[in-house]
Amino acid sequence: MNDLTSSTISFRGNLTRLITSPWLRGGVALAYTAILTVYLLQPHTSPVIAKPSIPGQPALSREILRTFGHFVTFGGLTLVWASALSAVWPFRRALVVTVTVMVIFSAASEWAQSFVRERSASVEDFTADVLGVLLGAAVVVGVRWIIAWRTSSP
Repeated sequence: MNDLTSSTISFRGNLTRLITSPWLRGGVALAYTAILTVYLLQPHTSPVIAKPSIPGQPALSREILRTFGHFVTFGGLTLVWASALSAVWPFRRALVVTVTVMVIFSAASEWAQSFVRERSASVEDFTADVLGVLLGAAVVVGVRWIIAWRTSSP
């Protein structure tokens, strides 16, 4: 084996160990959650993250985009937390805890928004969040099933 092949194998091994590290997965999940919490609990006209919103009733296209954003954001949050927890717990327990905590987090963030000026709790946003959580869980299960199928195939 030449030096290039040896260093490539070593790099891949180190990268695999890094990606599968419970510490890295947990850190990514915590960072994503912290950023999302700040984003969800900021006033529209003086945000810490993103551009200020234009006052007044938003256009339908913007509302659709915001709802889609809730859906995708909570789906992604479910993916990173399921990945983090499945590194230290059995898969089924990690997934059940993730889905349960994400639904509670969604409800808590909507409730907390009722205390932020220019914000209010929204059943529509909560519904989009929960649908995103369920989609994220379905993706996690689907990817796990595909990996198991591919590794068991001759």
